[in-house]
Amino acid sequence: MSERLYDLATLKDIGGDDPAFMKEMVEMFATITPDTLIDIKEAIQTENWQQVGSIAHSLKANLISYGISGMKEIILQLESCGSNEHSRAFALDNFAVLEDVCSRAIQQMLEDYMLK
Repeated sequence: MSERLYDLATLKDIGGDDPAFMKEMVEMFATITPDTLIDIKEAIQTENWQQVGSIAHSLKANLISYGISGMKEIILQLESCGSNEHSRAFALDNFAVLEDVCSRAIQQMLEDYMLK
């Protein structure tokens, strides 16, 4: 069994570990996050640093709520793009890690909650 890339303890506390609530939250994350990642990537490619920072900031709360492992530094780096211009390569490198971990975490959640 591979390492879990997420920890839904915070959501379980909020929803009282209600299976319907948890399934709904997993479905919502799995639906919204890929679109958010596309938006970040497009903003990086057009070097719209303010937008990169803004989107990363909004994603940060979800990463915390869903306990996505090891993304704190990456999301902070992307969030800082809003106030400090970075090279496209720097931002894309950080984005690639974020996208990979989020994609694998979503896959795990969908499998764990029998949504796939």
